[in-house]
Amino acid sequence: MMEEDAEVKWGNWIGYVLLPFTIALRENPLDYAAGALSHKVVSRTTMCFSNMVGPLEEIGFYGHPMAFLATSSYGQPYALMINFQSYVDKMTIVLSVDEGTIPDPGLLCDDIVESLRLIKESAVTGGLP
Repeated sequence: MMEEDAEVKWGNWIGYVLLPFTIALRENPLDYAAGALSHKVVSRTTMCFSNMVGPLEEIGFYGHPMAFLATSSYGQPYALMINFQSYVDKMTIVLSVDEGTIPDPGLLCDDIVESLRLIKESAVTGGLP
């Protein structure tokens, strides 16, 4: 993956969808500066989702097999951060919450589990398109 001509490259892809979404013509092109936009996104965001496709085969660490991967981030000013990590045929979901905004994170976890159960049930009984 690190070879110059490799079909697949290492790296992160980051995308933002800013709501409300406005289209405007600015007088000063520096109003579109990426640094200022990134700072606004991080400092004014309430919730963040992250997903990462993990390895399809089991991996180990110094000869010890890994049972699961659970990635997360620390220090962001978000009220809720949800990280999805796949590993072989499993998905791990990690939540980081601001308990001032979400006083019962356990209830949120229960709600997510129930939502995923309903989605799975619907997909199995209704069939996939």
